[in-house]
Amino acid sequence: MGVRRTPTETNRILLFNVVFFGTLAWFGSAARVGHENGWWFEIGQFPLVLAGSILFWVAWWLDDRGRHRRALDFAVPGVAALSVWITSVHWAL
Repeated sequence: MGVRRTPTETNRILLFNVVFFGTLAWFGSAARVGHENGWWFEIGQFPLVLAGSILFWVAWWLDDRGRHRRALDFAVPGVAALSVWITSVHWAL
């Protein structure tokens, strides 16, 4: 089938897929929640979703460049943003 990928290459591909499909799922869920009543559901949650997604993409970019510690500095607030978002809209999902 070809040359086997190294564990580093496999991890980079896996992390990209997690961030890419996670972003799609997060935006899709945010759009669904946006149809609920109330200012938080209609507009308030989108800045949190956008900020969290940007943090995850920056973390992926840094990790891809070999800056693993710096990537964690961005991934941790991204996880916190996702956690805050989930706890504030979970009943609407």
